[in-house]
Amino acid sequence: MRPILRGMLTTGGQKPTGMTPFSERVYDALTEFVLSPWNVLKIVCRPHGLDPLALSPEELVVIIDAIADQVRLVTDDENAASAKRSLSAVIEPASRPRPFVLTRR
Repeated sequence: MRPILRGMLTTGGQKPTGMTPFSERVYDALTEFVLSPWNVLKIVCRPHGLDPLALSPEELVVIIDAIADQVRLVTDDENAASAKRSLSAVIEPASRPRPFVLTRR
């Protein structure tokens, strides 16, 4: 696990800087379901020793249920289920190998 040394302060409602592309996709997916996706990510990642600025697909698999539970706490069961589906869709493309494409010269 990576040490959590940065990005743990509040962002004032703005997307944090320094996020990896995958973490940005997770954050963006959560914006559809909660007012403060950064707080949800911090609350869930901290007990697992994960850095919300640099999540991997494998790490998201571990915490996806906990994220859905946090969404449920601040909204409802329907939003939690939708958030989990949306986050699962974020995992899918990241775990697929990129296709090999030949180009003509």
